[in-house]
Amino acid sequence: IPWFLLPNPSKPHPHTLHASKTPHSTRPNPRPSKTPKPNPNPSKNTRKKAQKMQNHTDALTQLKENPTLFAQLLLNFKPFTYQQNLLNDKSNRIVACMGRQTGKTTTIAAKAIHHAYTNPNTTTLIITPSLRQSMIMFDKILTLTHQNPLIRKSITRKTRTIIQLTNNSQIIA
Repeated sequence: IPWFLLPNPSKPHPHTLHASKTPHSTRPNPRPSKTPKPNPNPSKNTRKKAQKMQNHTDALTQLKENPTLFAQLLLNFKPFTYQQNLLNDKSNRIVACMGRQTGKTTTIAAKAIHHAYTNPNTTTLIITPSLRQSMIMFDKILTLTHQNPLIRKSITRKTRTIIQLTNNSQIIA
């Protein structure tokens, strides 16, 4: 092709339509896809889900092993150091020789709730010399369980003296 027949890029041909001058109606209208585009890297998505599950598993393990953390996060109860010692004690029998108004009822209620929620198919008994004393403790347990919507939803049956949970544990006064 001789050079004089080649189009001059500095002078556009009058009959040629360039993309910038093309009328809007002649351009093809790309429609958005109604179906979502698949993830080009599914392993990355799978890794994120696995990491999330691992984080949840770690958090649940910590809540199960640490009653103080359970009380702080789920029951909105901030125990003092001596209450933390009572909450974290793993002994089968505990004697707490404490003065008046030191938070014994709240601490034991938090310990009972933690035990019932983290140990499926168990029965937690509240035994006191009188029903009135048991009902004070049971009312404190009800108050703590109703502060958190997650814990509240896991109660399957509630009477004046029994709370039954979704994990088949129960607390009886």
